[in-house]
Amino acid sequence: MRKLLVLGGMLVVLALAVAPGLYAQTTVACFTYSCSGLTCTFSASCSKGTSGRYAWNFGDGSPVTQGVSTTAHTYASAGTYNVILKVGVILNNVDVTSQNVTVP
Repeated sequence: MRKLLVLGGMLVVLALAVAPGLYAQTTVACFTYSCSGLTCTFSASCSKGTSGRYAWNFGDGSPVTQGVSTTAHTYASAGTYNVILKVGVILNNVDVTSQNVTVP
């Protein structure tokens, strides 16, 4: 990658080395879930390009769970909750997805 800069009337060309694939990786957030009673198990194994960075919002006001691709959450009561998953890699290459999860 090259950048052109003008400094004090002089044209300066900067050549920057970029690791292969650093910018080419696209992040895609995706998850599946299943519920048994008030406990639901979530898996982001279908997500791509995450580099191990996950943030789960279970839609019930509980703290966000970070760093795990598979997790379980127990809800206080049955209902429908909007679950949000944010996945990302370096340089803020992130994607977010959500699903309405019905807890029986």
